[in-house]
Amino acid sequence: MKKGKIYRLAIKRGNKDYVPLEWNLSSLYNGEDLTSLEEIDTFTSKTSVPELFTDMMDKGVIDPDDKIQDISIIFFEKGNVREIPHGPIFDGVKEIIVPNTLKEFISSNINNKQLMNKIYNFLNKYQGKEAIDKVRLILHNLDLFITKGEKYIKVALEAANDIEYEELRNIVLYIENTLKPELAEEQSQKKTYKNKEQRAA
Repeated sequence: MKKGKIYRLAIKRGNKDYVPLEWNLSSLYNGEDLTSLEEIDTFTSKTSVPELFTDMMDKGVIDPDDKIQDISIIFFEKGNVREIPHGPIFDGVKEIIVPNTLKEFISSNINNKQLMNKIYNFLNKYQGKEAIDKVRLILHNLDLFITKGEKYIKVALEAANDIEYEELRNIVLYIENTLKPELAEEQSQKKTYKNKEQRAA
């Protein structure tokens, strides 16, 4: 049986200088397995950085004089410490890390080929992961699925339900942090251009 990654929530003091803390001493801790990425997200998502830091200072775990750059999530791979992308999530963000976020975003923007191409290119880094390959197949054959209709797209996207949590997390946060702001900016520019055209008419 393949052993999964063991994660740690740590403070970052500098380049590759991480210190895992006893977060279970926090009054916000509620029995989460803090070696699991999903449960670390559950723990941090209940709070904010200032609240967590204040609580840990009150417990004497963090010294107010410590030089802290950030909070990171790390794991060990081939003898090296790796930091996961995006870092910890706070204030309820974990609620969006579900397959439906990916499925609904694709369904709602299926006709925006430029946007779908960006997702496809992002998913290329996960080639060989069966569930993600199935989603990539839809994006690679957009015209066919659009012709077939919404029902076929919906059924095909059920493959997203089998994406592993860490990969799903990266994909959803890419959508939330990069693609949605880009889409909002694009729509804002189109609206501004349309208003200018109407005033000029």
